[in-house]
Amino acid sequence: MSDRSAEFAEFYARHASDVYRFALRLSGDMSDAEEITAEAFARAFTSSTPIRTATVRAYLLTIARRYYLETRLRRRRDVPISETVRDLRAEPSAHAEASTELAAV
Repeated sequence: MSDRSAEFAEFYARHASDVYRFALRLSGDMSDAEEITAEAFARAFTSSTPIRTATVRAYLLTIARRYYLETRLRRRRDVPISETVRDLRAEPSAHAEASTELAAV
């Protein structure tokens, strides 16, 4: 394992449970909490800003909270479409008939 991988593994082991509990409290869903936790660590570890050891927990929780709010906002914009909604565009056969009538005129 490379030094960077070992560093990440130690970093993750030390803080993952705190971030996961926080994410679970925010989202109320275990799979969402896992996704939020993973994203928080990915963003923190790939950030160009150096991580300060004294504030690392607060930094991770801030990233988790921001990601949760981003996904919540994105989901709010998604509206499920009812199965009963009809496509109001004309059928291909109607287009063909209209073309034939236009050519005849």
